[in-house]
Amino acid sequence: MKLPSPIMIAFWACMIIVPFVITAVALAILPPDIVEIPMQVGFDGSINRTAPPSELWLLSAIMAFCNALTALCYCANDFLFAHGLVNGVKKKSNALKVYVICAVFLVIVQALCTAFLLSLI
Repeated sequence: MKLPSPIMIAFWACMIIVPFVITAVALAILPPDIVEIPMQVGFDGSINRTAPPSELWLLSAIMAFCNALTALCYCANDFLFAHGLVNGVKKKSNALKVYVICAVFLVIVQALCTAFLLSLI
């Protein structure tokens, strides 16, 4: 497993930290009298489940864990590629791009989901 460049180390550190920053900002702008926020919305737009705002930390921890796993795959790309565990990508360098795109996508999805859930208050 080779160590990525310092820029990529900073990128992956940001991708692991940003979900917590998103949650911190969301909870900071939340009015203090809010005791429950929607956590699940049905297809018809009705709120199926509410929870205390602190439960958003669980969402950010899950996203940070997923990005940490993606960062490990980024570091172990040569090993994964050599053992045929990277499918659908012909070159090693393209697999690295896929990992980066996945990490950015996860952060964007978490930001949009958090914004959507808080917009229902």
